[in-house]
Amino acid sequence: GTQTPCPAGKFSPVTRAISSATCQTCTQGSYCATSGLSAPTDLCHGGYVCGTGQTSAQPSTICSAGYYCPNGTYVAQPCPSGWYCPTTGLSAPFEECAAGYYCTLR
Repeated sequence: GTQTPCPAGKFSPVTRAISSATCQTCTQGSYCATSGLSAPTDLCHGGYVCGTGQTSAQPSTICSAGYYCPNGTYVAQPCPSGWYCPTTGLSAPFEECAAGYYCTLR
């Protein structure tokens, strides 16, 4: 027989697999960059929302303004009280709210 790799976006930790059904969709927060992986490549980069089946460390969904997305984020985190997150693609809250100002959650 022939050995066929699981495609990019999927992985299989199973040895002696006999079907493509053992290829699992890359998990939320991770990416599977190439074919033939036994585990996800790594966590997606900060600043991005990383759903299942990703093939890139920088998926197409950029974290929205008002939120931040650390490495491996699959649900954007709201900017915490007392901080502000004015731009898209943040991997951490931007800056503390300065004296003389107030910052709402979004």
